[in-house]
Amino acid sequence: MKKRKRKRLHKTYTKKLTRNMLVIGIISGNIPYLLSALGREPVSELGQVWVLGIVAVCIGYLVRGFKDSKETSDDEYRRMLLDNVGG
Repeated sequence: MKKRKRKRLHKTYTKKLTRNMLVIGIISGNIPYLLSALGREPVSELGQVWVLGIVAVCIGYLVRGFKDSKETSDDEYRRMLLDNVGG
């Protein structure tokens, strides 16, 4: 009987960092609303900066993912060409 290996979910450092940055950004983006609910003077620029930070992190991560997947598909294409030429 074969033993089944447990599949571990391995998160890279960048995924953990991105997740933490997004969570902190979302929480911090809500601070102006919390201040206005408590009767304090809300700082709208602060909320805009946090939202811009969240968008920047997401765009950076998407660009990195696109670049990695493009390199992978290029490698597969080169490998296929070499197999066809050699065979």
